[in-house]
Amino acid sequence: MADLALATADPFAVTDRLWAIVTAGTAARRGWSIRLPCRRPRAVAPLRAAVERVVDLIPRRRLLAVLARGDAHDADGFADVERVIQPAYRGSAAEAFLPLSMIARRDPSAIVVLLPGRGVGQDEEHFLATLEQGTRAVAARPDLPLALGLAPPCPRGPGWLEPGALVEGLESFGVRTVRRFVRRPSPADLATPQAGGALVNTGVVVGHAQALLALGRRRLPDVLETLEPLQTAPGEPEEHVLREAVYEGMPYADLSHALFVADEPFGVLAIPRARARLKPAASA
Repeated sequence: MADLALATADPFAVTDRLWAIVTAGTAARRGWSIRLPCRRPRAVAPLRAAVERVVDLIPRRRLLAVLARGDAHDADGFADVERVIQPAYRGSAAEAFLPLSMIARRDPSAIVVLLPGRGVGQDEEHFLATLEQGTRAVAARPDLPLALGLAPPCPRGPGWLEPGALVEGLESFGVRTVRRFVRRPSPADLATPQAGGALVNTGVVVGHAQALLALGRRRLPDVLETLEPLQTAPGEPEEHVLREAVYEGMPYADLSHALFVADEPFGVLAIPRARARLKPAASA
């Protein structure tokens, strides 16, 4: 893609180009509460945890937390984290592409991390290092979005994927092609990752903002076309009023129909499992 030839001469100097979008997902419609044993319900625990996991890599001023109207108060106290309020929940596609279009407008060279609030594998010991590695790989190949995968066993994520060969030019990062995405595995499919070396899809995606938007235009044109009027109203209160009108006609769509499809170029980077520490032998 000619319009993605935006990588700097030093593709590893990406710190100032990193943004993150933390999405609430369907939890936004349930009031953002989870129940922990012997504790009172804690609001927004997954969202807050996802934000805290990435602040060592991406500054808070470049973090966008996405909520539906009525749940905006749940993100109170997120100092320096921008809250993107949707008038209504219209599926994970609008939830991701609305903030993506905002970021691309502000920083055309942005590298963006899509971070589900309830994603799998974010608490792994090597998650942040793998995420940073992924941002550097995207800086070197801005046309190739990456998914982060995790070796089973682990909690069920949004499907799983089969890694292919190493991507030419990204061998040093360990990035592989994706042979196949399985978005909704059947019970019989759940044994396949362990048997065939596939990875559980964590739902975390790293990509150049322009590449992700281009992917959305190809796969979910209705969503991107519906968002287009917001490109001409970059400030409040105009954007707020227009957003209300735009969401009246927003189609309900799942982000996985744009990102996790076999006929689009995609890479995968595996989060390495931490090795169990050996206990010292007891002295005689």
